[in-house]
Amino acid sequence: MTFRKRKRQLTAIYQEKARMAIESLREHRTVLPDSHRYLCRMTDTFKFEVVEKSCDSQYEVTVDWGNRLKIAVRSNSDRIEDSVIDIHIRPNGEDWNLGIDEVIINVFSDELRSFTVAWKAFEHELAIHSIKADIVQLNGYYQYIPRLKCECSINSHVRYRDIICKVVSGVAVAKLVSSDELAACWNTSKNELTEIGELLRFLGYEIRNHNTNPQIEEGYWLVPYAFPTLTPQSVQLRKKIK
Repeated sequence: MTFRKRKRQLTAIYQEKARMAIESLREHRTVLPDSHRYLCRMTDTFKFEVVEKSCDSQYEVTVDWGNRLKIAVRSNSDRIEDSVIDIHIRPNGEDWNLGIDEVIINVFSDELRSFTVAWKAFEHELAIHSIKADIVQLNGYYQYIPRLKCECSINSHVRYRDIICKVVSGVAVAKLVSSDELAACWNTSKNELTEIGELLRFLGYEIRNHNTNPQIEEGYWLVPYAFPTLTPQSVQLRKKIK
């Protein structure tokens, strides 16, 4: 009995030490990277490149590391005062060990591809500071509960903008759904699904169906992630949904 009592006491001591250590880690904020600005471009195959000369660039990106990571993306071709696309990224119910509360990305451009550049700019921060290799690693693979909670608003007359925002918020994402279910979730018709799928492909989403992945039953769709993930190395890059 004395041995068991002492074992219980030691267990309680260890648990208290562990609790204090975890609390200390939560209170300790990691030294944040420096804020910076750079020029960049993105190819048709979603290769994101930082460039030195303005004549070689398509976008200017301003990065502000603080309690929130703020990223502003501006196009060289259209100087707009107010943001057209706003993206908010937060941890989904647990700490993500970034040392910040949330990520806010503002896009000052009417170019639809700038939506993809915004996500690539965030991914670039994760990579250059050795935080994660890409957003998928930060979020976790689609077979598991996502560690990110994302929201998006598009202040432009872009066709299917409501559906793009629904995808970002995770509606009908990371699960296999039928055409009927997907059309209902996105509040559209089944006849428009292919067109919407091609738009998502244009934006860098790995949307899949029977044509891209024969193991998927005809009439079913899969959007693995709430954010664009296509890269020049992606197997899905050159596959067609029709």
